[in-house]
Amino acid sequence: MNHSIQLFEVILLLGLSATGLALFERLKLPAIAGFLVVGAIAGPGVLGLVPEPERVRALAEIGVVFLLFEIGLDLPIERARRLWRGALIGGGIQVVFTMAVVFGFAQAFGMSAGSALMLGGIVTMSSTALVLRLLSDQGQVSSPHGQLATSILLFQDISIVPLLLLVPLLASADELSVSSIVLAVARAAAGLGIVVFVVRYAVPFALERMGRLRSPDLFSLLALLIVLGSAFLAEELGLTLAVGAFLAGVAASSSPYAQQLFSEVIPLRGVVLGIFFTAIGMMFEPMVMIEQAPLVFAILIA
Repeated sequence: MNHSIQLFEVILLLGLSATGLALFERLKLPAIAGFLVVGAIAGPGVLGLVPEPERVRALAEIGVVFLLFEIGLDLPIERARRLWRGALIGGGIQVVFTMAVVFGFAQAFGMSAGSALMLGGIVTMSSTALVLRLLSDQGQVSSPHGQLATSILLFQDISIVPLLLLVPLLASADELSVSSIVLAVARAAAGLGIVVFVVRYAVPFALERMGRLRSPDLFSLLALLIVLGSAFLAEELGLTLAVGAFLAGVAASSSPYAQQLFSEVIPLRGVVLGIFFTAIGMMFEPMVMIEQAPLVFAILIA
């Protein structure tokens, strides 16, 4: 692939993000809406300025990683422990109830059990980046409802793992078995345990050692390494990027260098999140909405 084309697409995304932000800030509307609208206009469904937005998705998703790290960094470990209770109870109820309702409706309309289960999983999931960005902009992340929302979102992120592990099984001719579900959940739990252990001890240790050297450049590099490295580790172990970044942020929150780390992360987070939402807007297909208008509005109302 021509690297100049890739660079042009990144520059174009930055320009579109800035345009959407400026326009919607002037109109006193949410910045996220601006990113999505200009992305939809520039995407392949309308003007086609970026014909393949999937090529920039990897860069765009880094914004979610920085956002979750920042949220975790703003949570003391003791409060994070209380957060997990809400995740298990509130998140568990939300995921199970929503999947059960959608599964029942899908079965009633003649969908197979495997397809109905996957549809339930899709409907169950929320956009972690969208919800947390809105809460962060309104300063409500630390509020009781903000903490509950964060708990449920984290539980959803973890729930994605067993669902993804079940996809190959559901696509095959083999029947879905209890043992396969138990194995998928066990793998997710094992991966989560490894990530928690690594970031709990490695992140504070690295911050303490690097902080003693009093090198601003070295600390900036370490900040990027912690954010991206923890997300990469989680994904390699079968979890999501968001879970790894959040856990690393929680582990770093107890360090005396947490505020310095926070100041290093914030500038980058805003830029890549703007790219993320603009890239998401580019996936809008107006023709699909026109052709399937009754179904789209029925699903929206439901």
